Amino acid sequence: MPPADKKLVRLRFSRSLRTYDEAAAVQLEMAQRLCRELKAAEPVRNFAEVLELGCGTGLFTALLERTFQCAHLTLIDLVPEFAACHTGRRADFIAGDLDEVEFPAADLVVSNAALQWSANLPRVMAKAAAALPVGGKFGFTTFAAGTLPELSGLIAPRVRYETPQGLREMLVSAGFAERCLVQESRKVRFESFLALLRHFKATGVAGGEPRRWTRRDLAELEADYRRRNPGGTFELTYKPLIVVAEKG
Repeated sequence: MPPADKKLVRLRFSRSLRTYDEAAAVQLEMAQRLCRELKAAEPVRNFAEVLELGCGTGLFTALLERTFQCAHLTLIDLVPEFAACHTGRRADFIAGDLDEVEFPAADLVVSNAALQWSANLPRVMAKAAAALPVGGKFGFTTFAAGTLPELSGLIAPRVRYETPQGLREMLVSAGFAERCLVQESRKVRFESFLALLRHFKATGVAGGEPRRWTRRDLAELEADYRRRNPGGTFELTYKPLIVVAEKG
């Protein structure tokens, strides 16, 4: 699969700024689960420096700040417009691609529902390891292979969904020991195909889809969806992965 066009991803996510939090129910559940797993794996509650990869609108950032004492955060995101969501935080915002930006030193590295957009996830993990001290935690969520099967072949978000085993191998190669790796499954149901597509757009998941849909395109997409999903319902399947790893 060719990597996503990052300029297009940036544009699509910037347009989801006002709709993301309301539509991102699955991503919120992932953020909540990650906070619980971090609390269970990490006895420390106070961090001088926290690095968040793909901070977006701050959905996870706010939960993190309520869970831990974070003296200072460095927030990285591809979309410069998201900086406005973090006004008032004790934070520095870096607009840039996770694959290219160098990571500053941190006591804790976190990421929620963002790493699937990386075109070089092993490098991102290696940079996360380099940023952490020995024993430092890297907590993140992403989506596993098997996510959005209903749209396979219909819409091309250009996202790479890794298998749990693939992630484990990357973590080991980067110098991490697995503390927690949980895969879940979540179905989101919609009243119509149009509502499904609106959700897809509102959460930025269509960020890598290169086409601009006409009315004819939408009619053909719905017909194809109905043929491939004959149950008469409109739904999307997500496969969240929640991971906590420790630098060895």
